[in-house]
Amino acid sequence: MKYLITTVMLWAGILLPNSTAQELDLYIENAYNQIFSNNQNTLGDTLNIFNQDELFITIGTSNIQKLKHSADIYNLISDFKTNLSSVINQVPRYDIFTIAYVKNQSLKVEEVKGIVKYQVENGEMVKAHNQSTVHLFTENLHVIFYVNELEDLQTRNYNSMIKSAFAKVKRGANFRQKINSPRNEFFYSYSKGKLVDGYEKVKFANRFSLVVGGTIGFFKSNPIYELNTGLGYNFGVKNKRMAYLFLGQLYQYNSDLERPEMANIYGVGFKPNKRGSISFGLVQTEDFKTLESETRFDDLKYRLTFTGYPTKGVSVSGHFYFGDFFDDDSIDAFPSISFGFGF
Repeated sequence: MKYLITTVMLWAGILLPNSTAQELDLYIENAYNQIFSNNQNTLGDTLNIFNQDELFITIGTSNIQKLKHSADIYNLISDFKTNLSSVINQVPRYDIFTIAYVKNQSLKVEEVKGIVKYQVENGEMVKAHNQSTVHLFTENLHVIFYVNELEDLQTRNYNSMIKSAFAKVKRGANFRQKINSPRNEFFYSYSKGKLVDGYEKVKFANRFSLVVGGTIGFFKSNPIYELNTGLGYNFGVKNKRMAYLFLGQLYQYNSDLERPEMANIYGVGFKPNKRGSISFGLVQTEDFKTLESETRFDDLKYRLTFTGYPTKGVSVSGHFYFGDFFDDDSIDAFPSISFGFGF
């Protein structure tokens, strides 16, 4: 009896007269809100699975680590395929379509009109791949398949792709990813067999980054330490370029006077790629000066820095400290070098 009721619901979804793509979009949104609005298991994690640089699957769930150790997603896919098989011969063949399936409740199919994307392949204009979408819902899971035609749902080995991705997702996002977004988001290439950086076609591009770093180096023949933080804006191809503002503090121990000496530095920087950056800062010592003493930083006004990143999170920097550009007697440049970490 349960199967009969489900089948009737599936037919009702397919045969809805005079429905539009906008109505189905609203149905998907309502289904999403109905399932998750009052559910503590909100969609906190996302896994995007690519094959040959094409997005095939997006998985949204409350906890990707718990999902990978359960059979929930495989049961959902199996139930969907079973229900779809029972009515697939009656489903019209649209060029571009959207399917929404709520487990044990309903299945709706609608044609998408007015938006068709094309791309150039081997000098010819062809329809872009995977423009149709299939949404599967349960109480704590939202799966999206991106397909060319209805038969892809039967021929593509989605279970194999998902199992392969789960094997590589071994932990949560790192600290920098957490700063950009409170949820875990993973990008997996099935053809390459590894986690990869986010693709531009995925909408959740991280535009802002927290810049944190620390260095140890030498200035005027003595060790110097620096801690800084800032905010960066990512742009360009795959957001690989970054402009940023930073604020830091310099610390050096004066062994001759047996006391610490400090200064603030704040400025702007530009990172054209992941291998290097350039920054310009203003050196400020007023907060640390006393009436009866001076520091080694007092004659400094500006700093120009060139930084290279030989490996992820490690930096090598060359600095040039300058005096007042408007005072000919203090224009000398003082070189410095430092090594550090940052993200």
